[in-house]
Amino acid sequence: MAELQSESDRRSTDGPTPASERVDRLVEYLRRFINCVHYKEYRKKEWPIGSGEAEAAHRYIPQERLKISGACWREETLNPMLALRVARANG
Repeated sequence: MAELQSESDRRSTDGPTPASERVDRLVEYLRRFINCVHYKEYRKKEWPIGSGEAEAAHRYIPQERLKISGACWREETLNPMLALRVARANG
């Protein structure tokens, strides 16, 4: 974090550039979520790191069931169906 902040500070003296703005956004993101990024601990627990699995999951958890031809969903029936699909996918 300190290295990123130093890089952000160094780049800001050169004036704003697309690269410095990206570094600034990254530093701000990490500040907000610093308590959520314990990657070393997560790896020890063999938890997946990154959003790839979650991003892919939306293709088969809700869509497979909800995109049935002729299906019509209302909010009061959609959310319970999604909850059941997620519970089933999580074992």
